[in-house]
Amino acid sequence: MTAPNSTVKSERPAKLSRWPKKWDPMYEQWVVLSAAGKSNKDIAELYNYTPQQVSNILTSPMAQMARRKIYEALHKGIDEGIPKRLEMLADKAVQRVAEVLYNDELAAESPFAVADRSIVVLKGLNKMRDETKAGNTNIERAIIMAPELVLQLRDGIASLKRAEKLAELEKMEEAEVVK
Repeated sequence: MTAPNSTVKSERPAKLSRWPKKWDPMYEQWVVLSAAGKSNKDIAELYNYTPQQVSNILTSPMAQMARRKIYEALHKGIDEGIPKRLEMLADKAVQRVAEVLYNDELAAESPFAVADRSIVVLKGLNKMRDETKAGNTNIERAIIMAPELVLQLRDGIASLKRAEKLAELEKMEEAEVVK
């Protein structure tokens, strides 16, 4: 066996780092494309790199931070955008309802349809009471009730008072029996 010659340099190249030492702005474009669903192979072809190089960049800590920022921005946009869109839709719906209700030709052609829609709008704005939904409305400390519920509540309170008096009488009778 011969001893290895320590003076001969190895022909292997130095081990390269898996992740880049310097973050290039182009890499952020790769992260965006990856987040949009592009494959590593597609990104590599687009920028003349190998899929492995693209993979190394996209799995780096910097790419993960960039991806997280992208997803946070998307979620923020969604969270802020939905209420605005709903508000715009509500405004458009009010505009269209107003157009129908102000349309005298339509009212002349189908007066009952316009009246029906008008009633629905008034009920939705709580300007007209809906008999199918009669019940309680709690406004801070005031309770507004349908008349039939007021009568039931009054009768219930009167029954409770009678029951309390009967319970007192029974206690007094038991106390007399014990003496």
